[in-house]
Amino acid sequence: MKSVKYMDEEMVIKKAMKVLIRELGPVEAIRFINIPKKRRIDSIRRHREWQKLLDKATFTSPLPVKALLPSAVYPHPVPSKTCP
Repeated sequence: MKSVKYMDEEMVIKKAMKVLIRELGPVEAIRFINIPKKRRIDSIRRHREWQKLLDKATFTSPLPVKALLPSAVYPHPVPSKTCP
């Protein structure tokens, strides 16, 4: 098995900045770096609030057997194979 060598953080940052500037240009590279991280925090907050509204008893209760039968899955009865 190969051992993996990682670049130090300073080298990663320098290379990443070069790639960003080369591919996006200096203005768009800086714009990309400055994109606020707020959206991610909002989605996590929204998910946690949704979780608070869940009824744990309903959410974790076992499914009724009827829900597991093929008739619950298929809108029409499943044809049975009969021997002639």
